This record gives sequence, C-alpha cells and structure tokens, in this order.
Amino acid sequence: MKGKIIKISIAMSILLSINLHAGIAKKIGYKSIQYPDGSIKRGGHRNWRNNNPGNLEYGKFTIKNGAIGTDGRFAIFPSMKEGYKAQVALLSGDRYRNKSIRNAIHKYAPSFENNTGRYINKITSSLHVSKHKRISSLSRNQLLHMVKAMSKHEGMKSGVHLKIKQTFFQKLFAKK
Repeated sequence: MKGKIIKISIAMSILLSINLHAGIAKKIGYKSIQYPDGSIKRGGHRNWRNNNPGNLEYGKFTIKNGAIGTDGRFAIFPSMKEGYKAQVALLSGDRYRNKSIRNAIHKYAPSFENNTGRYINKITSSLHVSKHKRISSLSRNQLLHMVKAMSKHEGMKSGVHLKIKQTFFQKLFAKK
C-alpha cells in the first residue's frame, strides 16, 4: 500500500509540472521555440519561429491579443493566424489608425533599428499608394495586404518545424 501511495505521488508531481507549462511557449536555445504541444520551431527567421509576422514586442497589448510567451523581446503566438490578427489589431487600433503609412512605419520600425525609408517604400509600392495615405483610409483588403508586406519585410523565412507526438499526459492536460 505504501509503495502504491508513493507511485501515485510521483505521478501527480509529474502531471502537475506538465499542467503548469500547458499554455506557455518558450525560447529554448538561440534559434528555437518550444510550443505547449511539444512541437519545436528551429531556425528560420524570428518572426516565423514566434508565429509573430510583424515582430510585435511582448507586453500588455500582445498578451491581450493572444501571446503565449516571449523570446526575451518579441511575443510568441500560438499560431501564425493569431500573430496576424494581433498585428491587424495594432495597426487598426488607436495608436496607428490615424497615422499616415509613413508616420506609422516610423513609429513601428524606428530608424535607429531599421532602414525606415526602405521599409516605407516596400509597403507603399506593394500597396500602390502614397506614403501619406492614412491607415484608417485603407480598405480591409489593403490593410491585410499591408500586414503581409510587413511580415515579408520583417523576414518570414521558414526553418524546421518539429512536430512532437503528444504523450498521454500532455493530451490529458492540454488546454482546450
């Protein structure tokens, strides 16, 4: 009986440690991200590994919009779709919607970190619009096209996605 109790205690400890990490993605190594389902994205560009096409920084906004972790600076999203949705929400929100594309890109990708002029030219030539066009005046399709163009400019080179078969315990405690 005593041996059975010890085995049950060990099993419960394992189950609790798995459950505590069920909804979190984390950086493992220099160019690898591990997701709650056990899968790993390795190599490629940072925005691809993080399911964060716009390289949105981790914080209150990204947490509110579905981020499940950080690589130390940028948010990690559960899927690329969630990352795109967060980027659209950012650009169509109060901080960006009334800015021109030029001013929005200057805020989004400041010149001390980026070649902002090149970034603006890539976006406006992709959309066939003036750099003075306001984000709020873009159609939904144009905004989505802008987000895709931004993700391409941010990198979006794929690496290797290792899909790990879930264990019985991971399936049992996976968040639905």
